[in-house]
Amino acid sequence: MRMLRFSHLYLLSQHERRAFKASFPSNRIVLLAPNGYGKSAILKSLYDALGAEPHRIDRAWRAARVVTLLQFTVDGVSYTILKSNERFAIFDSADKLLLRTTSVGGALTAFLAKLLDFQLEMVDKKDAVITPPPAYMFAPFYIDQDKSWGEPWVSFKGLYLNNSKQTLAEYHSGLKPNAYYAAQTERKLLQTQRRALEAERAVLHQTLQNMQALVTDVVLSFDLKDFQAESDQLLEESRKLHAEQLVYRQKLSEIADERRLWLEQRDLVKAALAEMDEAFAAALERPAEVACPTCGQHYDNAIADQFEIVQDKDGLFNALIISQDKLHELDAKAQAERGSIAKIEERLATINHLLGTQKAELSFRDIIAVQGRNEAARVIRSRIADIDTEIGQKRRNEEVASERMKAAVSRKRTREIRDYFTERLVDFIAYYYAFLHTVRQYSSAAFGPIVIDEPDQQGQGDMPRVIRFILDRRPQDGQVIVATHDLYGLTEQDAIIIEVGKRKGQLLDDDSYDEVSGIVRPYLGQLIWARS
Repeated sequence: MRMLRFSHLYLLSQHERRAFKASFPSNRIVLLAPNGYGKSAILKSLYDALGAEPHRIDRAWRAARVVTLLQFTVDGVSYTILKSNERFAIFDSADKLLLRTTSVGGALTAFLAKLLDFQLEMVDKKDAVITPPPAYMFAPFYIDQDKSWGEPWVSFKGLYLNNSKQTLAEYHSGLKPNAYYAAQTERKLLQTQRRALEAERAVLHQTLQNMQALVTDVVLSFDLKDFQAESDQLLEESRKLHAEQLVYRQKLSEIADERRLWLEQRDLVKAALAEMDEAFAAALERPAEVACPTCGQHYDNAIADQFEIVQDKDGLFNALIISQDKLHELDAKAQAERGSIAKIEERLATINHLLGTQKAELSFRDIIAVQGRNEAARVIRSRIADIDTEIGQKRRNEEVASERMKAAVSRKRTREIRDYFTERLVDFIAYYYAFLHTVRQYSSAAFGPIVIDEPDQQGQGDMPRVIRFILDRRPQDGQVIVATHDLYGLTEQDAIIIEVGKRKGQLLDDDSYDEVSGIVRPYLGQLIWARS
């Protein structure tokens, strides 16, 4: 895992002719100032310089048009980034310009992703696969006082992609590491290449068919090898078409059988309705009392009530409607199947005609035409064969990439990471630090400085214990920069303590302007004058 550390921060307002500078020589830094003296502005500037925009920037700060220069290291290698009026420039340790851009989501993201080994991929609103912007790279490492103490994964603006919180948790915790996304990227590239090959093959195959349709009266070939190859191709196509035709005929037969059953049901229902109508009419014509011809007993004529003729008739009408609807549906299906069979028969007729053409019937003009067509067909068939080989190889490689994705998110690894996080959550109490320790242990992207703005939030209680916990229980080799209005008993033995702010509402000061301007100006000159 690569380690990102902040070295120096310079803030310059040429508009107000004021500046600020700070050095971060240790892994434990405390910014001390009363509330309103600008310590939050310092913390926001750190990751903002790297393209991760904080939620709130004061109107006065925007009016000052502050230029930010951040010097940092990745695994001990020094870099400098300059941000001025939404323009970014990155320099190497020799102050050579590496990148100049105004595109946070484009060039800046690509540069930082490579530098920090950030290989997460997500889908944007246009369904395009992208590397998400810097806010996603640094989301676990910045705890602001505007939103973070109430809800995780909301430290920056720009976390706009669908399912961001879950994706960030899975990626930074290592549940889905770089190996997973590298394999996913390879698989998507292979799929794109395979689909392009399949589209090309379809065009070439259609071209062959069109050529045969346009010259159906021309013999297949005068060259024995070509004749054999084309004949074999046509016979193979004929075999496949016959098999396909058999499938359609089978479907048509099944439809006919089903139609016959529904037809019988419909006729039965019609007969039942007719019989019921006769019984109902006869019952109405008979006297109120009916004598039994066997015993002579008299009975009331209540046939309609006893057998619920009217209700049964309604049921039969409903069954008749269902039968008729089903018959219409089956007729439409049969028509579609017959249409498919007709198309196959048309193609088979063309193939049979080609295979049955006699060479003796050809003129010299026909010979010239067929030779040209055969040469073109030979080239096309050769390309189709090559494409089939390539498609097969792409599919095999896709399967390999899929297996690598599965291996990167094995059940054993997932269980191990979750158990590790749970143990630290119980041990550390704090969610953020439990997660950050998990990131340090399992994540494959760079580990950034932990930046915490005013931990005395929501009645934390024992703040001396909290502030020491933040400094002492940080992940291994992790840099922590925390801003607070009170030291809670901390001394210079515990951390580098930097007092900031001249007065309330003023972080930048006149005394630092010349020095900071002299440091920033050369970089600013390259940002403005360097060629793209």
